Amino acid sequence: MESFFAFVAGNLPLVITALAGIVLLVVEVFMPGFGVAGIAGGVLMTASVIYVWCEYGMLAGLWMSLATLFLAGLAIMFSLRSAGKGQFFRNRWGLKELPKEAPETNDLNSFVGREGIAVTPLRPAGICDFDGVRLNVVSEGDYITEGTPVRIEKIEGIRIVARKK
Repeated sequence: MESFFAFVAGNLPLVITALAGIVLLVVEVFMPGFGVAGIAGGVLMTASVIYVWCEYGMLAGLWMSLATLFLAGLAIMFSLRSAGKGQFFRNRWGLKELPKEAPETNDLNSFVGREGIAVTPLRPAGICDFDGVRLNVVSEGDYITEGTPVRIEKIEGIRIVARKK
């Protein structure tokens, strides 16, 4: 174990390069498409493995490749699990409060007759705000401009039909 710490201390830039590559790969998971962060992370991880391979031999390079792949997989797994539970965005660097969500489909009937404001133009579909709850609604055939007061007339399954007030 002492030799491991001696290796890390002697090759700190190499370790930082590998960890930066792993962090960039985790960032890439949450960014759409394969972009700069993913490419840079892959290049940094590959460079650290190649350096160890050339400096310390084939066996050390193999161990470095296994270690970086294992750590990258572990980091991605934990970040995805944390994001799936909603904890990833509730930390001190992320969102403080999550926006209100639309109610379940079986609770939608309580919205019939409610009045709200069109947040986007309804042509015929758009978004309306009803007391802080945003819902996707469909107008009853008319074009409704943004900011117009609307009322929910009926609900057909998950289709919410609204009309100008």
